[in-house]
This record gives sequence, C-alpha cells and structure tokens, in this order.
Amino acid sequence: MLDACITNYTMQENRPTESGRLIVMGVDQGKWHNIEITEYLFDNLSKDLNVAATAKVLWVGKILEDEFHKLDVLMREWQIMHCVIDPDPNINDARRFARRFPGYVTLCRYRRGQAGKEISIQEDELGTPMATVDRTNWLDAALGRFRSKRILLPRDISREYREQLKAPIRTYERDEIGNPIAKYVETGPDHFAQTRCYSEIALPLAASYVTNKDIATFL
Repeated sequence: MLDACITNYTMQENRPTESGRLIVMGVDQGKWHNIEITEYLFDNLSKDLNVAATAKVLWVGKILEDEFHKLDVLMREWQIMHCVIDPDPNINDARRFARRFPGYVTLCRYRRGQAGKEISIQEDELGTPMATVDRTNWLDAALGRFRSKRILLPRDISREYREQLKAPIRTYERDEIGNPIAKYVETGPDHFAQTRCYSEIALPLAASYVTNKDIATFL
C-alpha cells in the first residue's frame, strides 16, 4: 500500500512561493521531534474535509529535542496554516511555540470518550489551545488513506518513515460490558505514524482559520 502511494516528486520540491495552499504540520515530541508537512488537495465538497481531501506529504524529518526554534523556521518556510503538536515531554517549549504563532498552533492529547473525529479544544491554565481527540478514530483517518490511495508520498521518503507507519496495529478489546472496541497497539517505534495523525487533525483546524473563504476555493 505504501509503495502504491509513492509518486514522482521529491521533498526538495513543492515549497510554496505564494499563499493560498492548505499546508499543515504535525509534530511528535521526544528526544527527536518527528515532523510531517502535508498539503491537502480537494476534489469534492464532502462535509467531512478529511474525506474530501487527498493528502500530499511534502516533507518529513527530525530535529533534536532542544531545537524548537527550527519549528519556527519550518512554519515560515512552508507557510503552515496550522500545526498540531503533542504537549509532552516538553510542554513549556510547546506552549511557547504556540504563543509565537497564535491561532496557528494547537497542542493535542488523545482521550477516550470523544465521539468519532470530534475535536474538543479548550485553553489550558496558561491560555494555550489544547485539543482532545479519540486516538483510534483519527489513526483510522490518517492511516486509512493508504488503503484508499488518498495520500501521495515523495519518491525519496525515508525507510524510517515507512517502517514507523506500519508499527501501529489495529486490534480489538472488550469494554466493561463486553462489547468489542477497536484500538491501536504499537509493535515498534511509531513516531511518524503520530505525525501523520497530527497532520490529519490539523486539516479541519486549518480550514477553520481560512478567513471568509469557502473550502471550494481550494478545489
């Protein structure tokens, strides 16, 4: 499935030279911060933006834990319309990053109890926007693109990215009353799978900040 989504462009191409492209960024924190930058291309007007769009992965990479300033460079270089980043382990750095780009960065935690692809956003005690989402539903949306071929990958995508995309395995467990519920378990490092998920969550958040524009302008 991954091979079928690789197309004839590279990560050195497609940098924006003008505004108007719906480009987002997902960041998974750790000793290395893993990053995915993705453009969304629309070919229909489904009410579900994630269904209406094809994801084109423009760039993936990593920066060191203490190099948060490089995220600022990527935000400007790629004209990021929204970035979703997990808050841990460096929550204060993530908060400062969000304050440097007000309205363009949201911290995100996974939490059961969110319905479907619902995104609940509240400000934390320091006024930083914090989204809570259901992990299983959003990983379904992010990784399901490979089955439906609604995602494009550059031909120089790294083997590490490919392997980490395959790490989460969808399985089932029983809830407290015995009903089967889906969940993802990790079979190895899955940092880039998380950046893929955060990039997917960033799409509806980016669209909500497109001032006075209908999504049809991106068709």
